Amino acid sequence: MLLALLGLDDQTLAIAAAAGRGAGHRVALACDLPPDGIARLAAVGISGFETAPWESLMIGGRFDAVVIASAIDDAEEELRTEQLRKLVQEGVPMLVAHPVLNSMLGCYEIDMIRRESQCIMLPYLPARWDPEVRRLFQALRDPAQSPIGAIEQVVFERSAKDRSRRAVLSHFARDVDLIRSIAGEVMRVGALGGSGSQAGYANLTVQMSGEGPAVIRWSIGPVGDFAGGRLKVIGTKDRFELSPPGDEIANPPAIAELTDEAAEDFEDAWDAPTAALEQLSLAIEHRTAIPDFSVAIRDIELAEAIPRSLVRGRTIEVQHEQPTEEGTFKGLMTSLGCGLLLMGLLLVVAMAVLDFVARANNWRTLSAILRSWPWVLCAVFGVFLAFQVLLRLTRRRDGDSG
Repeated sequence: MLLALLGLDDQTLAIAAAAGRGAGHRVALACDLPPDGIARLAAVGISGFETAPWESLMIGGRFDAVVIASAIDDAEEELRTEQLRKLVQEGVPMLVAHPVLNSMLGCYEIDMIRRESQCIMLPYLPARWDPEVRRLFQALRDPAQSPIGAIEQVVFERSAKDRSRRAVLSHFARDVDLIRSIAGEVMRVGALGGSGSQAGYANLTVQMSGEGPAVIRWSIGPVGDFAGGRLKVIGTKDRFELSPPGDEIANPPAIAELTDEAAEDFEDAWDAPTAALEQLSLAIEHRTAIPDFSVAIRDIELAEAIPRSLVRGRTIEVQHEQPTEEGTFKGLMTSLGCGLLLMGLLLVVAMAVLDFVARANNWRTLSAILRSWPWVLCAVFGVFLAFQVLLRLTRRRDGDSG
């Protein structure tokens, strides 16, 4: 499989290195690399690729899929959103770092375009592909059969050198996907941090709860006795601990005292970036990605609730709703309708005042014109109501969108 790179970060560098090691994969094109990008790729044995502007990615036939790095700042986020929008419209298959964007609204827009174009967009979520992780979590789903009993607490401790706002929210978006796999869907997010915008994220603690009875806690701190992530699952009978698969800076994943069968190290043969390439090949072959981009959006949505919780000082309810064109249209019409009602009320008051002034000054022409304002208002509301019919006229059946 011929790959193109758009940007470079730790996740996409690991994927490129796996492509260099695996038979049948090769990095053929690289776009928008950082200043040290070529040197970092050479350090993992990747060379001989072509460099070109990112617009060349929309020219078919030169590669099979694009591996896209996360945006590193707000300026690049705007550019990355535009790049994703164009690539998804063209239906270019892609494997994206997670989170590729930190903006929930930007992700919603990209996902709606993806649903329309049926573009293959696979997020890098290695925990969902690890066979050992899947086997363990399957064993934990039934409290009666689980060796640790019913899950009561899920505690995730993350240590990192970069604890800026953007880095912390990105760490959380990756980690919460693993948490959701264990504890079920998260519905409520409450964040606690220090005073100040940066200090609030450098020592952030997030309390979560959802559809299950488990209490969930995620925290980040400086690098101490371990680097990376550490997940603890506490049950009514026992507990176990592991490091997230695919965490490049984490200790090697291992499980402590779960059962004789499960108390083994994760299989050395399994490699997260290699698994991602395998999943990408399957997605292109079957024209569907598992998981698809909507799964990654949920993680970003939960991460975006953290700043709101810090500002408001309370728990935020995060409902799980898929964005659709119909929902967007209804939301737009609702907002527009509220605006028209408010403008109509102001118009009534303004016209009444003007009519009083015109009559007092014997301005007959103006007074005659002002008498027609109810018809103008009715015409405006009539046009608004007519737009509601567009929803029924343009609505597609589920099968029409592919």
